[in-house]
Amino acid sequence: LMLQFPFHRMQNYLSKLTKLKEVASLYSRMKKGKMALNWLQTHQEQAAEILNRVKEPYYRELPYRNRSDGTPSWQYKIIWNQPKFKGCIACGANRIGKSRLGGFITSLMVTGEHPTYRSPKSGRAWIVGLDSNVIEGVEKPYFEMFMPKRYMDKAKWNGKFNYWTFKCEEREWEVWFKSVDSGRKKFQGDAIDFAWIDEEPLKEGVFSELETRMIDREAPWLMTATPVEGTRWLK
Repeated sequence: LMLQFPFHRMQNYLSKLTKLKEVASLYSRMKKGKMALNWLQTHQEQAAEILNRVKEPYYRELPYRNRSDGTPSWQYKIIWNQPKFKGCIACGANRIGKSRLGGFITSLMVTGEHPTYRSPKSGRAWIVGLDSNVIEGVEKPYFEMFMPKRYMDKAKWNGKFNYWTFKCEEREWEVWFKSVDSGRKKFQGDAIDFAWIDEEPLKEGVFSELETRMIDREAPWLMTATPVEGTRWLK
């Protein structure tokens, strides 16, 4: 069982595990029942891991395949071609899940499990919000909600500089939270490997400074926005 592959397959693994338990119970005196029971006894940790992971939001999100049986949809073709572009903008009305999507995509980049973009084992991501209140109330909770529990259990939070450090499964990433209202100078610094920008950063120079940070590593970026103020800028 491939525990590393998320999304709809986790549900398949849970179904198989449930079936094994049923077989072990119903046919306990028969050969197939004894084989099922033997597998459950010798793979207790793996079975427990499946049961734990299937409860996590990270493994329950289905943005890439919109059919319950996991077959590809036409939207999947668009996302498959996404790495040809350095940036992606998700536009739409309020309250339809754009920020939720941003938090989930960022977690995929950190874990290295994005289905189309490749991310390095050691990297740095920036999550950009309009101000500190929005970051604390929207972007930070969504990101933390979607990070797998095994990563969060080993993570360290630096409250002074507002960033997480993750060291798990031979991966080491920093995820920084940046506020647009702090101005362009706060976006000067080291190269980054991914950026999620929630809403349009209308403050002059912020987005161009972000692009500069991503040049060296050819980093992709995602913007989630409801274009109510800067439609012209966004186009």
